[in-house]
Amino acid sequence: KLWILLAGATVCIAASSLVFVLRDYSMQDRTSTIASPEFTDSLMIDGQERAIITNPLQVFFGLNPGKLPKPDVFSFSNARGYVATWRVEKDRLVLTDIRVLCDFIASSFVFRSVMSEVFPDEKEVFAKWFTGRIFVPDGQVVDWVDQGYSSTYAKYIVLRVERGIVSRVSTMNHDEFVRFRDAQFEAYIKTEEYRRGIAQSAGVSS
Repeated sequence: KLWILLAGATVCIAASSLVFVLRDYSMQDRTSTIASPEFTDSLMIDGQERAIITNPLQVFFGLNPGKLPKPDVFSFSNARGYVATWRVEKDRLVLTDIRVLCDFIASSFVFRSVMSEVFPDEKEVFAKWFTGRIFVPDGQVVDWVDQGYSSTYAKYIVLRVERGIVSRVSTMNHDEFVRFRDAQFEAYIKTEEYRRGIAQSAGVSS
């Protein structure tokens, strides 16, 4: 709940590339006994399906909270309640599917599509609501952390997106990514939004 709160509409619009960071820092030491890696969204890029550690759909759900689907089965590995699949077509970020956890069979998670429930009559949706950076881990794990999106990697592919249009593709090495992440979070924790989120979280926890 804290992560969903902190990744709400205003935060995602102002710092949409940092959704993965907010959960890692704000949940740290609060739920250590139940922490686990978060299921990532996936993105088709260069003909390959790749994990991403940004959640562009959180911006949409922040603006349209009534559209947020509810999973049939809850898992701390999917705290946001869904996984989304994306692709880039002619520099446009396109949502191709949304799935929720519906069962757990033989040590395997089972998902079902809810794309038609969230976007009736739409097979694919142009993500015009999203402005920010999408981070694609690319390389060996440098530091594995069994919590959220906290693990870091040797390098990253970074897609800069402006209102759904991919305007730039660049790369970051591990140190560049960590510096960027930490600087952005330090700026975020000075905001009123962060203070409200922490206050509300404390109220929920108590």
